[in-house]
Amino acid sequence: MLSVIKLAALYVSCAVSVVRCQQTWAQVLRGQVLGPLYVLQDGANTSQLVAGHTIDPFVQDDKSVPAAVLVAEDTLDVIAAVNVAREYNLTIAVYGGGHWPINARSADNGLTVDMSQMRGVIVDPVQQTAVVQGGALGGDVLHAAEPWGLGLPWGDANVTGMGLALGGGIGLSMRQHGLTCDSILAAQIVIANGSLIEISSTVNPELLAGLRGAGTVFGVVTEITFQLFDGTADVYAGNLILPDDANFTTLQCLLEFTSEALAEYPGLGIEVFSMPSQAWITVNFHGPEKMEEKVAVFAPLRQMDPISDLLAPGASNFYAVNDYIAVTSFQAPAKAFVLSGLMSEEQFNSGGLEALLEANGVAMAPSGAVLLTDWFGGAVENTTSYTPFNGAYLHYFWSFPDPDTAVLLAKAAELQNMMADHTTSFYPYDNLATDPNPEDNLASKVGGEENLEQLQYLKGLLDPQNLFRNHQLRGLTPDF
Repeated sequence: MLSVIKLAALYVSCAVSVVRCQQTWAQVLRGQVLGPLYVLQDGANTSQLVAGHTIDPFVQDDKSVPAAVLVAEDTLDVIAAVNVAREYNLTIAVYGGGHWPINARSADNGLTVDMSQMRGVIVDPVQQTAVVQGGALGGDVLHAAEPWGLGLPWGDANVTGMGLALGGGIGLSMRQHGLTCDSILAAQIVIANGSLIEISSTVNPELLAGLRGAGTVFGVVTEITFQLFDGTADVYAGNLILPDDANFTTLQCLLEFTSEALAEYPGLGIEVFSMPSQAWITVNFHGPEKMEEKVAVFAPLRQMDPISDLLAPGASNFYAVNDYIAVTSFQAPAKAFVLSGLMSEEQFNSGGLEALLEANGVAMAPSGAVLLTDWFGGAVENTTSYTPFNGAYLHYFWSFPDPDTAVLLAKAAELQNMMADHTTSFYPYDNLATDPNPEDNLASKVGGEENLEQLQYLKGLLDPQNLFRNHQLRGLTPDF
């Protein structure tokens, strides 16, 4: 039996007054919430301000346009929105801090719940925890934790929101501290019947694993409690950019260098990038090694005449490190991340490296692309999350500038064929605007068939009518 903290008025009774019955759903919702509700008037252009609020951030590449956007002030606003969406059979979507999948944050002709004003963070320096509202950004957490010498494994930028944590959380500190979702201790979530339930290791523990990696599937997560780590070690971070040739000689060198360096230093996080004529690494090195040793690790790369060397020592301020990395990084000229794949260490050492270089040549022609590789291992090997990253060695994906989605999908299919024998699993990266077959590869997205069956079971418990359909595992439905 699920533990209920609060229970809103769930259903519209037959005894409701005639006046109430004649109200539109927007009027009903507006009467129940503190936050502003912005309704797109019939015939209005989405770029115009509607009651002081623009709808544009919620209009995605698939051209879905919400009928209204509620800017929630608190959890009670979220409960009211869920109840109205259920009672009036509306499509509902949630906009958190901004890192939600593209299709997940806009409800076409439905209701989008914007939690971007719910950004509170409370740090307990004794317990080394942070209680975070659902609309907060990673930077909010890192900024609040930094005065206490604490950190949270996060992505590469402070502007990403809690969707990163709920979907897994790949970042440069994951090899030492795990995925972001592995640091989730507890959460509060509004489920489809309007109840606010708590999830932790002692309350509804069967749901905790599902929250780690598939947290947007079951409802609206309004609060997360994270375990923080001791972040007092000095950091060496930044970017090193090198020239490359048509054969990707520098890229090959960087991939081989990274493979060897990571085997020796578990606290080293590296991402390797490639684009026409250039290759570079992004580094976040915050292990226990002395700064002199951290600097010396990259001496061989400095002998390759870098275009730009922005690697630098810094204090244990992860907010500042993420800002520095974001500022010094190239911005990928991309419409969407189209293909994402995982490679084991054995695959990498048995032809996978060569296959990746060959496929990169195809990806770059004719209009260019950006290749990004994330490297796993270390603490990620022990992840308890519903993600496919356990046992993975290398995560790669290409980003393309072509505005034509059909062209992007065709390119992805070609690359998938080239990498088929060297990849553990494929799946479209969640920022892809249009996944033509969302049911495909669901098992690979959650770490196997057994995990998929468990998630479907939990979905059936919490959302039997599949009210929450806009999430990072599009195609996952309740299993009865």
